[in-house]
Order: sequence, then C-alpha cells, then structure tokens
Amino acid sequence: MGESLALMATFLFASSHVTVKRYLRSTSIIAAVLVSLLGAWLVVGIVVIARPPTTIRLHGVVLFLLAGIAAPGMARWAAMSGVMHLGPSTAIPIQQAVRPLLAVGGAILLLGESPSLLAIVGIAAIVVGACYLSLSIAPEPLDLKHSRRWRLSYPFLAGVSYAVADLFAKEAVSTLSEPLFGAFLSTSAALVIWGGAALVSRNLRQSIVLGEGPWWMLLSGAMAGLALVTLFMALELAPVSIVTPIASAQPFAVFLLSWVFLRDVETVTRPMVVAGACVMGGTVIVAM
Repeated sequence: MGESLALMATFLFASSHVTVKRYLRSTSIIAAVLVSLLGAWLVVGIVVIARPPTTIRLHGVVLFLLAGIAAPGMARWAAMSGVMHLGPSTAIPIQQAVRPLLAVGGAILLLGESPSLLAIVGIAAIVVGACYLSLSIAPEPLDLKHSRRWRLSYPFLAGVSYAVADLFAKEAVSTLSEPLFGAFLSTSAALVIWGGAALVSRNLRQSIVLGEGPWWMLLSGAMAGLALVTLFMALELAPVSIVTPIASAQPFAVFLLSWVFLRDVETVTRPMVVAGACVMGGTVIVAM
C-alpha cells in the first residue's frame, strides 16, 4: 500500500511540475510559489477539515513544520526555478537523482533502515536513468564552465530539500500518526514563510508578477498538496528507503506528461524513452 501511494505522489508531483512549465512564461517565480502554495494549503486544509486529527503531539508538530520549511518551502521555489531555467525534462531528473541518494543515505545513518540488495539495485537504476536523461535532453548545451553552471544549483537544491523533508516527515509520522494533519502543517509553514517574506521585503513584493493562467498555478499547487498528503501517508506505511526512490521516478512521469501536454515547449527524444524505461524499471525493482 505504501508503494502504491508513493507512485501516486510521483504522478501528482510530475503533473504539478508540467503545469508550472507552461504557465511560468508569463508569471514570476515568487508569484508562482505563493499562488501554488495557496492552492496546496486550501486543498490540504479541506481534507483535514473532513478528517481532523485525533491526537496532537508537540514533537510531531515541530517535525512536520521543519519538513514544511524544507519542502514545499525551499523545494518548491528551487524546483520552479529549475523548471523555468532548464525545463522540467532536465531539471526534474537532476532533482530526483539527488533526492534518493541523500534520503536513503540519511535513512540508513539516522533512522537505522536497512534496504535490501535488490532495493539498492533499483535505487541505482533510478539514479543512473535520471542522470542519463538530464545529460541527454538539455534544450541547450550545458556549459558547466560558464554562465549556465549556476542554473544547475536549482534542481540540486530542490533535491536536497526534498530529501531533508522526507527524513523529517518519516520521523514525524512515527511520532504523530496523522499524515493529513502533517501535510497541512507543512504547507502552512511554507506559506507563512513565503507570505511573510513578501510582506516584509519590498523588493520581493515588486518581483511578484501574476501573468496569464493564475488558476492553473492554483491547480499546480493543489496537485502538489495532494502529492504531499499521499507521500506522508506512504511514509507512514513504508520506510524512507522504499518510498523516496519510488517518488523519485518523477522523470518518467514528467516525460510522459511533457510528451502529451508540452509538445510545443519540449521535444521528446530517444534518450528520454531509454532513460525513462531505466527509471521505471528501477521503480518496479524497489517496489518488489
């Protein structure tokens, strides 16, 4: 069940990223972050109202808030920036190659998890596929020695943030078995931080440009909110070393969705198909 929920979160996150790419062309990053976080907060809030928590523990609340600062707080901004500068089919593979390495390593060192040899093989396949995809399908040559190098920091930072959030969330659901309430706390923390920063910083406010399709940004946030709910539910049922690699199969989902919805923005190539098959194969191995 945990594996199925993680796979559902994968496609929800991927759908959110693809939606962002299409409508970031006329919307600033900060506006997109705020609107999408609002969408996530509203959707998760409705779910929590329908199923309120039965138990609240301070330690678990703090861990969920810390997870929210990392993701969607920092991760959402970094992921959107990567999608804008590199495109989802390049940024997401880099992001999802970093995420399982750090999350699984942290789960082994900090949480005492012991993934099987087969799971490690699957994780390696996901990472290799993601790295191959990112190196093969960049819309422009990535000159790592010159000005484009700094753009790679966005998906890297997003991957680190998601990995940190996965570890915090796993410990949180072990302490406070309320993944829905935890998702609400996490989205609330991210929204308060970015909203507060926009209120305090004049420069940040001036950078807010809301272009065409704000409802699509809300939809992107709603899908990200549902993805966070399913991810936390998956972490409650399965170890980080299983859930995170499956959730990191987003490049394959992004490839499929980009092929359907972003044909005028990105071109699907043979390396996408090969690397996508590698990522999907690794996901199946991990889930076995």
